[in-house]
Amino acid sequence: MMASEIGNAGGANTLRCPCCGYSTSSRSHMEIHVATHTGEKPFACPHCPFRAVHSANLKTHLRIHTGEKPFTCPYCPYSAAQKEKLKAHIRTHTGEKPFACEHCPYRSTRKDHLKSHVRLRHTRRTILPPVIE
Repeated sequence: MMASEIGNAGGANTLRCPCCGYSTSSRSHMEIHVATHTGEKPFACPHCPFRAVHSANLKTHLRIHTGEKPFTCPYCPYSAAQKEKLKAHIRTHTGEKPFACEHCPYRSTRKDHLKSHVRLRHTRRTILPPVIE
């Protein structure tokens, strides 16, 4: 699958994905993007069958094998292999609930908890009264 080049008034060529509307001036960004359509996963873990489209995903995965946890909590000894896991953990200290239900006052610390709430409380199959806090 080859990206097509389209001209740009600034002189730099813009590449357009043949499968969708994505465009970029970076050939390496386009190669990575096209892999999302082809299913190609060129980055292989040397320890298990895991493969990744992006080298950054492989780097994060490798922490499973090495035990590296570079993200540390400023409030307690907790550390995490993924930055997003640390952000979620820090909310246990701060009480921040950034995920708000659009149907009622419910808020949560995690997006997956909000999705479960909406599915259980606000779908046609399950009509329950809204959560009052």
